Amino acid sequence: MGQDATASIAYGVEMPEGFVYPWSEQFDDKTEKVTREEIEPEEWWLEHNKYQAPHKVWDEKGEKIAGVSNAQVDECYDHKTAFLEKVPLPFEVITLYSHDSDDYVLAAVGSEHTASEGAEKIDFKVITEGCTEQAKANFEYFIKHSIDPLVREQGVTIEKAHWLLSAHIS
Repeated sequence: MGQDATASIAYGVEMPEGFVYPWSEQFDDKTEKVTREEIEPEEWWLEHNKYQAPHKVWDEKGEKIAGVSNAQVDECYDHKTAFLEKVPLPFEVITLYSHDSDDYVLAAVGSEHTASEGAEKIDFKVITEGCTEQAKANFEYFIKHSIDPLVREQGVTIEKAHWLLSAHIS
């Protein structure tokens, strides 16, 4: 049986193994309890930017609250979409699978390009133009102000953002 290989190029930073992301599960070592479940990066971004929905429509279990109308759910969805258009998520999480563990790259939105089978002709100009200067600037600002403080707190280092070529076999 054959193995599948995927190659990826993206503008970003390779994150150190064991790095605890702000959207990761939070654990209190003293009480040995989870203080926050893992959330999607987009949900963390909304929290980070103090987003407030016009209505509370979901309970803590993710179920619709009794009495909430479909119109209110739609309004909240449209409101969140409009907010994310004004304050877009400046990064994507790229998973690099390995035999031992998963490693991650935080990359500028729109910068990742992949190839998964055979040879593929690439036009590097098209790849680099897919990642706008504004996307790079937003990403670098995010790294500097949101990730670098966590890196320092956790005692690890990351390199400055650059184009990364990676591959993995699954």
